[in-house]
Amino acid sequence: MVTNQDGLGTSSFPRPTFEAPQEFILQAFRSQGIEFDAVFVCPHFQTDGCECRKPELRSRAMARRLADARRQLDALDDQIKAVALRRVNALQDQAGAASNRSADLNNQLSSSLSASNCRMM
Repeated sequence: MVTNQDGLGTSSFPRPTFEAPQEFILQAFRSQGIEFDAVFVCPHFQTDGCECRKPELRSRAMARRLADARRQLDALDDQIKAVALRRVNALQDQAGAASNRSADLNNQLSSSLSASNCRMM
């Protein structure tokens, strides 16, 4: 949650005046199963030109979340590639073993057929 609260903490807007209604709102959300990961409160006036006031904060937070998501996707992509490579290698190993078994069986069959004067077609 991101909220601008002009002058929060000043004599005209003491923190308790904000905190009680804010906690009521958060409890109402919680009662419906909604939890916020974080609550960002900008106490500055718009004329202060701070960087924590929304929409600037929201824009920066969104940019950070997108960057984090990209890093997580890159890491996941690397993990997926590693798993896929292990699976391909395992399949190649299995195929190689099956090919060797097939060649062994063909050799055994050829030997058996030769011994009995038969031919493979």
